[in-house]
Amino acid sequence: MGYTHYWTITKPSTEQAQQFVSDVNEIIAATQVELRREYDRPGTAPEVTTSSIAFNGVDDDGHETFYIDLENGGGDFCKTAEKPYDEVVTAILIRAAITLGAEVRSDGYWNEWGPGRDLYTKVFGDAPDSILPR
Repeated sequence: MGYTHYWTITKPSTEQAQQFVSDVNEIIAATQVELRREYDRPGTAPEVTTSSIAFNGVDDDGHETFYIDLENGGGDFCKTAEKPYDEVVTAILIRAAITLGAEVRSDGYWNEWGPGRDLYTKVFGDAPDSILPR
């Protein structure tokens, strides 16, 4: 068992997907955490398209790849083991909950999402209320 986040997302409209991709790119640009498409693939950039979002940390700072299927929606999960890229994962999940109505659960508590909440606030200017069902 590990520190894991879970979500269910409904397929967004084309306009919603485009805005969400723009928001995700802003989050990624604002973090100091190094990201790749896969932790063990040097030289690859995070995948951020209106079809999907996919990235991981780098080398030992990576764990499972974070992946959101915007083309089909549905549920998924990502075990981050609280590694540095977790701040980006949680910031994006906050944005998905607020703008796309994603249902989000986590093995962590809201107070453990501090780095992701801080990154979200840095990008969007407002401190989010808890999106977790606890």
